[in-house]
Amino acid sequence: MKNNELYVDIGGGVRYFLVERYDGTTKSKKAVLLVHGVADGHIGLDLRIKDYSVIDYLAERNFVVYAPDLRGFGKSTITSGTDVRIENCAEDLKKVADFIKDRLKINNIQLAGFSFGAQVAMAYAAKYPDDINRLALICPVYRDVGDAMKNIMLPTMLDLINKGQGYYPNPTEISSFGISLRSAEDEVLRLYSSLKSYCPNNPTGPILGAVQGEDGTLPTDCYIPQIKVPTLLIAAANDDIAPAKNAKLLYQDLGTPDKKMVVIPNASHTLSLEIEGHIAMQEALVDWLKG
Repeated sequence: MKNNELYVDIGGGVRYFLVERYDGTTKSKKAVLLVHGVADGHIGLDLRIKDYSVIDYLAERNFVVYAPDLRGFGKSTITSGTDVRIENCAEDLKKVADFIKDRLKINNIQLAGFSFGAQVAMAYAAKYPDDINRLALICPVYRDVGDAMKNIMLPTMLDLINKGQGYYPNPTEISSFGISLRSAEDEVLRLYSSLKSYCPNNPTGPILGAVQGEDGTLPTDCYIPQIKVPTLLIAAANDDIAPAKNAKLLYQDLGTPDKKMVVIPNASHTLSLEIEGHIAMQEALVDWLKG
């Protein structure tokens, strides 16, 4: 397995760190841009134990995987924190995708995003459809958020933002966010906690993507009818951040006729850490992106 660490100049003093991983050669392989969620940076999708690394799983199945740290995360430029917004990150990803297309001499990419990364992917797909061959949205929020977000994460983060705080300490325990894991292996959770040092502080800006406007919609809801590229929606049946019932509404409202929805049973928002959820998610992702 080849693993390269790259940097992409975004402009405005911002530089993105980007992992490139593939098996053998990049020739005749589809490129996947994999976008992480609200915490941890790319490493949250790269738990290199057993078969839990989403990056490895894709790379082993004939993809060239590119996994960035969004601005404010990991090894990318640490900005104000409050500027880590959906629209800013979508424009950043456009430049990352252009870098990938130039590097591999290809015309388009596969795009997959998890949670906040899915919201960023929505905005990107709506604005730049010609860049994307196939899109996968994993546990995105739509119209409203679940109780864990509404009652714990959202009030806490908004209070920090109102105080002018751009970052908050990255908690080592998932329960700190009010998220209820389904079934998970102790050794996987220990590794996940140990990797928190990679991203000791998370930006507060992404939480604004979960704030409803006066019309009762979330900032990315408007992009859903605009998405015309083939789209896979992966939802977790027991998601207390992005409820599965809302995912069904998102699926109905998607502008593309070429779409598929997979609801993973006995899985929560952190399905990539769960015994059953991580396999079901990875299998659905590969099946869609290879099409």
